[in-house]
Amino acid sequence: MELFLIRHLQTEYNRQGILQGSQDLPILKPATEVMDQIEHNKKRLSDLAPFDAILISEYQRTRMTAECYGFNSELKVEKLLNELNFGIYEGRTKAELIADHLELWENNPEQIILGEPLTNLVERLKQFINNYRHCQRVLVFGHGSWSRAMYSLVTYGHINKMNQMTIANNDLLQLTIK
Repeated sequence: MELFLIRHLQTEYNRQGILQGSQDLPILKPATEVMDQIEHNKKRLSDLAPFDAILISEYQRTRMTAECYGFNSELKVEKLLNELNFGIYEGRTKAELIADHLELWENNPEQIILGEPLTNLVERLKQFINNYRHCQRVLVFGHGSWSRAMYSLVTYGHINKMNQMTIANNDLLQLTIK
């Protein structure tokens, strides 16, 4: 399966470096440079189409992003894509989370329990792969932690490197899942 991940467009919390996790926040109005990147990504996606599934999480920021890309009626809500629940860190800065959990966050995130254990995120990723294994190409409008964890799981077989990389808002990532 070829998996194409686009992290949702920027929200006010993203702009401020605040973790939103399971909070359902809207995206900011895309600026000109973001619209240029969307057009670039859309061209790339049109070269890769068709997709067997175009998926969004339950949060409006992914739906709004997909709509900016011109996808509307063909969207399927997939709960397995929901962002990590950051618990007490939602509404706080990512710097606070890192300060409290630096070593585990960077090298062994599966050991952290936030609003949910990160082992739950791993199980959601594996279930997602299993559910969509029959597809050739899947387009996902998703979230930062989910996307980084999927990348780490597919590339290294675990999520321990997920926080050693960055996926910016509106980045397009391509993964091959065997």
